[in-house]
Amino acid sequence: MSVKSHINSYYSAAVVGRIVEKYGIAPMDALNSYLHSETHRMFLDPELAMFEFSPEGIILSR
Repeated sequence: MSVKSHINSYYSAAVVGRIVEKYGIAPMDALNSYLHSETHRMFLDPELAMFEFSPEGIILSR
């Protein structure tokens, strides 16, 4: 697994955990919500360099 894959995995887990806590939804629903969100698309965009932010700073609004 590449370093980028590890970083993506770490951020996904952290953000999904925050979604579960904030909205009280099931982890799989939170993961699905995050993976289909504009936030996730922005995170994957190398020009935005969102990986420089703490996972706690990435807020997903519904």
